[in-house]
Amino acid sequence: MSEQKNGDNPNSNKAKNTTQNRGGAKEKRKAKIMGLIKQLITLVSLQQVITHNLEREVEKDDQ
Repeated sequence: MSEQKNGDNPNSNKAKNTTQNRGGAKEKRKAKIMGLIKQLITLVSLQQVITHNLEREVEKDDQ
């Protein structure tokens, strides 16, 4: 009789846990990406405000 490894048996707990963990890892990656997108939006907004303020300062100096 040959022994089966946990990875070879789809009914084993290890195989089930690995499948469940993949879903969790995917959700974590998605959450991390969403967080990075929010940070990027914030940075772009700040850049626009700074650019606008600098343009106003230049206009004041030109007058």
